[in-house]
Amino acid sequence: MSDSRRFSSLFLHGWRQFGDIALDLSSRLTVLTGANGSGKTTILNILGQHFDWYSQFLRLPKSIQTSAFRYLSDLRVELGQEREQVKDQVVIGQIVYDDDTRTDIGVPISSTEILYGVQLRKMKAVQGLFLPSHRSMSAYQQVEWIPATFSATSHILQQYVEEVRSRYSGHTYGSKKSALLLMKEALLAAAIYSEGNSSVTPIPEAEHVWTGFQDTLRALLPASIGFRRLTAQPPLIIVETDTGTFPIDAVSGGLSAILELGWQIFLRSRDAAVFTVCIDEPENHLHPSLQRAIIPSLLKAFPSVAFIVATHSPFIVTSAPDAHVYVLRYDEEQAVTSVLLDFREKAASAEATLRQVLGVYSTLPVWAEERFDEIINRYLGISITPELLSRLRRELASSGLDVELPDAVDKVIESQDGTNSKRDSE
Repeated sequence: MSDSRRFSSLFLHGWRQFGDIALDLSSRLTVLTGANGSGKTTILNILGQHFDWYSQFLRLPKSIQTSAFRYLSDLRVELGQEREQVKDQVVIGQIVYDDDTRTDIGVPISSTEILYGVQLRKMKAVQGLFLPSHRSMSAYQQVEWIPATFSATSHILQQYVEEVRSRYSGHTYGSKKSALLLMKEALLAAAIYSEGNSSVTPIPEAEHVWTGFQDTLRALLPASIGFRRLTAQPPLIIVETDTGTFPIDAVSGGLSAILELGWQIFLRSRDAAVFTVCIDEPENHLHPSLQRAIIPSLLKAFPSVAFIVATHSPFIVTSAPDAHVYVLRYDEEQAVTSVLLDFREKAASAEATLRQVLGVYSTLPVWAEERFDEIINRYLGISITPELLSRLRRELASSGLDVELPDAVDKVIESQDGTNSKRDSE
């Protein structure tokens, strides 16, 4: 069972910004969304410990007393309330797996250290990957050597992930090879050893990587570029598309991000039939059209993979009809709680999702919003006539705001209703 174990649910209570968090993680896609500071990445970091992704947290060096709460070791504890303790840890939550086993989530009761880690007691094995929010953009590095044999995919992935982790944490003690250089070395070796020749024995795993990754790219890259294939022209990997032929180093930031996501998940799929991928902000570097397509493409390309993603993008929030989508938002006590969106909210338009879920009440530029308000204010409280509506339409159109006419009419009508109510009361 350990080879195919997945997460079933996660609970947090009274720690850092969290009040009560309850997440059902049993769907193939779980989406966490909410404002900055609501704790999306923190939740992913807790799950990421299963994939050797460890993060530390900062806390105040001493207790701070307030009228309602005392903060000790980042715990939100109501005065007089006791918290469950296991040895030197306070239990702040629990992870439940799909085989009904579970692990407690704990933090140190007290410490003089500002940095501390979350502990998972009796953590179970879960196959998977953690993909952080920062993609590996790097300067061009030429391939100087090609391996004498084809490495196991687990080793290729481990090298790649270690380089990503090193750069993400700000360290420079890695291999001094960028993540893209490591990918190019592996792909050149895969191309050379995939078919072999009269003097070189072919290696089946190399062929699987060379052809399989290209199949993955066909599933993930936008249809508009017409991806055809990769070719090896040492020291270059060449991308051939309907729109041009170029070195893999020359792809745009958005396509590079897709390459990085696809490469890691593809390599993981070579030695794990069923696994889980946690992705923080998959929308980074992606055009809105790619944000809209990336999650459906990943679900299709990797049918045995479960995804847990944290995002600010309304296009990802609404990307799959059967996803579990949770909003993390502050309640009246300024504690973050989790709210599961129903299907009607989840299928809302991108703008409605921004308004309802992310707290963005307008997608207009600030200057355009100010201009809109300036125009509308001249019409508030005035009797509605065909001439007035025609003048309003022309004025909005002259400022490039004609698409806002329905909203403008609603505001004028609302102001008219308020004027009539005031007259009636008099």
